Amino acid sequence: MFNICQHNVYIRESVYQSIKNTLGTYEPEKGGLLGSKNGIISSFYYDEHALTGDNTYIPNIDKVNEILLKWESEEVTFAGIIHSHPYLKKNLSFADIDFAKRIIEINCSDLYTVHFPIVIPKHVEIYWYVVIKEGDTYRVDHKNIKIIHKKIGGKL
Repeated sequence: MFNICQHNVYIRESVYQSIKNTLGTYEPEKGGLLGSKNGIISSFYYDEHALTGDNTYIPNIDKVNEILLKWESEEVTFAGIIHSHPYLKKNLSFADIDFAKRIIEINCSDLYTVHFPIVIPKHVEIYWYVVIKEGDTYRVDHKNIKIIHKKIGGKL
């Protein structure tokens, strides 16, 4: 199939396009969920009911939980949160990192990494970060995006 590289994140083309067509076109501080299957980002949910503001994206917990239950039945694993930032704010904020850490802490027995990419709208730039727990410390890694195209005549 293909070799997995730790410096890359693999994402289905349809998911990448959905992100570009939502978060890439709306005002900053919109967001959603990312799901994975077999090591590939395979699902995206745009959280249109989230609480958003000038520097804030707060997921709609009821809707998020509903989506996570649906994904669980489809064997899709929660991978992280994606949201948009204003132009030139290409890095995770301290609040973003803290939010990712809290997600890991709440799910400590199952989850040691959280994908937390940033989308810059209009220009549709995506900066892919992963927050990783190692023992008692955390680190943030930047990943290269590798788009996985559907095979002709078959499933990925």
